[in-house]
Amino acid sequence: MNRKLYFEKLEDKSMMSINLPGDLTHDNTVNIQDVSAMMTAISDQNSYKINTGISDADFAKIGDSNRDNQVNNLDLQQILITLAQSPTWFDTNITDPVVKFYGDKNLQDGILNRTDMIDLLHAVADEGPLADNTFTDLKAIANNTSLFGGSTYITQISSDVILGSPANMHYQTQTLGNLQTGSTPDQLNNLVNKWFLGLDHPVDGGYAYQKATGSLFGPNGPTINDPKQGGLGNCAMIATLGEIADRSPSIIVDMFVDNGDGTYGVKLYYGNPIYVTVDSYLPSNGESFVFDGAGRNINDPNNTLWSQLAEKGAAQYWETRSGQNNYENNAYLYGYECLQIYTGKTTSNLNSVSNSLKNTVIHAWNDGRLIDFQTQYTQPAGSPIVANHEYALVGYDALASTFTLFNPWGIEQGLITLTWNQVMSYFIFVDYTTN
Repeated sequence: MNRKLYFEKLEDKSMMSINLPGDLTHDNTVNIQDVSAMMTAISDQNSYKINTGISDADFAKIGDSNRDNQVNNLDLQQILITLAQSPTWFDTNITDPVVKFYGDKNLQDGILNRTDMIDLLHAVADEGPLADNTFTDLKAIANNTSLFGGSTYITQISSDVILGSPANMHYQTQTLGNLQTGSTPDQLNNLVNKWFLGLDHPVDGGYAYQKATGSLFGPNGPTINDPKQGGLGNCAMIATLGEIADRSPSIIVDMFVDNGDGTYGVKLYYGNPIYVTVDSYLPSNGESFVFDGAGRNINDPNNTLWSQLAEKGAAQYWETRSGQNNYENNAYLYGYECLQIYTGKTTSNLNSVSNSLKNTVIHAWNDGRLIDFQTQYTQPAGSPIVANHEYALVGYDALASTFTLFNPWGIEQGLITLTWNQVMSYFIFVDYTTN
């Protein structure tokens, strides 16, 4: 395009669009004319901005076609690459030029990852209220699961943002709602915050959230030493986490997707897998954890955080089942519920502990099943067992015919070994996985 004619065209500000990177001619597409315009802009950026009347911020938005926060020859190269490519899925199926641009740019490696989707959704929010055709485009992306490279985590949380979820009713205790035509930029950004960034912290009873120091796992991976029940009546949940770490640690490892920025995808189950995203901020009294890990210094770099994050993830998970995003929902669960939530396995709940049950428990143990015991509601004086409390079976000695149990108050309490007669005296329920 002739330089003079190009600037004359830009004098009509009504023609200007600042949504599509690389679209210096403001015709809602990136084409050969943008190559000439980019060459003009790069050669003298100050004159370009004066002659077009474009602000520094808007110039950075449309000129930075490769999104490296600079406007230079690399942006011209990006436009040429875009023009040289064969039609993509986005070219064929998407109508919104911003969605098409970010989709094509981010799909150059063959998949849309978490960062790509955040990038795309934020760009859509920058366009203003959600147009009907743009919403249709987003739904097409969410429904094309092949775009996400087999990541069930990204597939699901993208669906939660775009296609909806019962959990979208609220964000940080305020009304939110599912995405729809006309949704505001704030609504879309808050949905991204909720599902991709883990910023919808569960209600925690008034404690302050504090960034926890530590790593997801210790040098030996998840272990029974990590969980420790705190100020919440969720003994069944913490006992379950302890026994999984002890007997099937691969389930714990597979539970998490480390996003590399202090946030994690947490895989839970309600029949099928359900993912939530959590960040590393956890309820604290200013010095220590108050729920799982209670009493441990939240600033200790040696902390292993997986059990606290699994507990937090479960608090968020209840909202996907039309519940509330609240730590209290983790309290007073049965062992079989926690086994289902964290493993996805089927379970059996037996409401009595008798001699006839002994062989069932031994067979389940030998088959690698996970087994929880619920204590009697009261215990005799001097009993080593806590009343109305959940324990997990973590050992069986066939020669001595004894059973070793984990108290979710933490490994600091020690493991307790009992005969079957003692088990019958102290416990009332047994829950175990059946597959």
